[in-house]
Amino acid sequence: MLPKVDDSAGWQRLEDIVVRNQLWMASADSLNDPFDFSIHYKMSEKGAALRRSVEHYFRRENNIGSARARTLVRSDLIANPKLLERLLRNAHERFLRQLGVCSFSADPRVSRLWSHYSNDHSGICIQFDPSRDPRCFVLHRMTYSKEPKRVIESLDQLDHDTNLRLLMEKEEQWKDEREWRAVEIGNANIQRGFRPDALTGIILGLRCRDAAILDILAKILGMRQSKKFPMPEIYQVVKPDVGTRLRLLRVP
Repeated sequence: MLPKVDDSAGWQRLEDIVVRNQLWMASADSLNDPFDFSIHYKMSEKGAALRRSVEHYFRRENNIGSARARTLVRSDLIANPKLLERLLRNAHERFLRQLGVCSFSADPRVSRLWSHYSNDHSGICIQFDPSRDPRCFVLHRMTYSKEPKRVIESLDQLDHDTNLRLLMEKEEQWKDEREWRAVEIGNANIQRGFRPDALTGIILGLRCRDAAILDILAKILGMRQSKKFPMPEIYQVVKPDVGTRLRLLRVP
């Protein structure tokens, strides 16, 4: 969306993208969907089986031998799986605070996205070409299902691939967003630089008509041009003749 005329912090964020070529990697626990990245721990293993899983987990995560791993296994964890579940939940919450996320949509023509994320169609959409900066745009495609399977029942499931699959799954109601995400461990709440030519377009919303706001946007684009960065194409969203799928017209 576009900030209000007097929202200097908002315009600063837009300048970061358009003029300084920087994306904001938000922390995963700050996303708008409270169920995003949620995982439930319900240990089904008990006794000796749970002890073996905990030892194997310590060996894998800490790169240590079996003897050392056995010394780290606390008896109270084996006797009380609920305690282990609580410790894992706390560790997961700490992990989310360190996980940087930047979300993108594959389709700027979906009306609901403009309603939710662009102040009821009055903002803009910034278009990128990930192929022009594959080091920055390491993107993961979101999958959608009626009931995302986010339950961990064994520590053997806590590997990188399983975690990534669970974190890249959302409920089916979000599927029209066609979302892709850049996800970086340890890079939460930082600016992530991208190549200037990866920014390829600015799309004006259907109701993006405020003269004062458009004037500020033009000044920001002028700042980009003064740095001799490649200039994005400008598009205007218009209503379709039939249906609700929006159309884009290039602004000369």
